[in-house]
Parts: sequence; C-alpha cells; structure tokens
Amino acid sequence: QGSRKGKKSARKSDKQKWMEKIRAIRKRLKEMKENEEITSNQYRELYDMSKGGFFRDTKHLENHVENKLE
Repeated sequence: QGSRKGKKSARKSDKQKWMEKIRAIRKRLKEMKENEEITSNQYRELYDMSKGGFFRDTKHLENHVENKLE
C-alpha cells in the first residue's frame, strides 16, 4: 500500500498469476473427470475453454458445469 512501488505485476507477474489459475482449474477438471461428474468429451471441451481463458476460477468452472451441462 503506502510503501509499495511499482506495478502489481512487478510483484507477481501476469504469467505467474495465469499459471496458478490454470493449474487450479485443470486440477479441478481432472478431479471432475475421475469422479465421473463429466465425460471425457466434456472434459476436453472444458479444457480447451479454460485454455482460452473462459473461466475466471474454479467456482466459475463448477457453476458452468452445473448450469450448462446438466
């Protein structure tokens, strides 16, 4: 706050933020597939959507699965 200098991306790079987000989403996708919440085809479709930046976080992914796929 008061003593911080530089952009927020200087503290945690945009790439680092993306990596943390995409790893969490992919981990959740894998769990959903293993628990048979989604099929392999749905997994691939959602995986590609997450790569494109569609999902903000894992909750957004779960809401999408609940509303659109079921």
